[in-house]
Amino acid sequence: MTAGFRLEVVDAAMAAPTRPLLTVEGVSGALAALGTTPNEVAETLLRAGAAGRRGSKCGCVMARWAAQVWPEALNVAVTKDEAAGRAWLILYRPAGVELKVEAPQPVAGLICRFDAGLYPELDVDAEAVAS
Repeated sequence: MTAGFRLEVVDAAMAAPTRPLLTVEGVSGALAALGTTPNEVAETLLRAGAAGRRGSKCGCVMARWAAQVWPEALNVAVTKDEAAGRAWLILYRPAGVELKVEAPQPVAGLICRFDAGLYPELDVDAEAVAS
């Protein structure tokens, strides 16, 4: 856990950090608080009830989770450089201001692994097939 950030359930359907600000520091701290490994991040998102679509910039599990945490963001997208194992969250704020935050390694790992087919429990399409 990162000092100053903790996760607590705010809504039965979605967990969110204690209202971090929509700033680079706020987003970075909230992402770091999700876990220290991709598996921990996945477990945190699963406990939060988060789910998303593989290969979707705006429908990715991380983008959908972030949209719940920062409802004031007009849109949230995820982009990645899979070869380098890096990923970024892009949050669009009012007045056309774009906030681009590099995801910490555990979150970037989760994003790349999720798109590669791991963590089916976080995939809304896999949930629909299983039903």
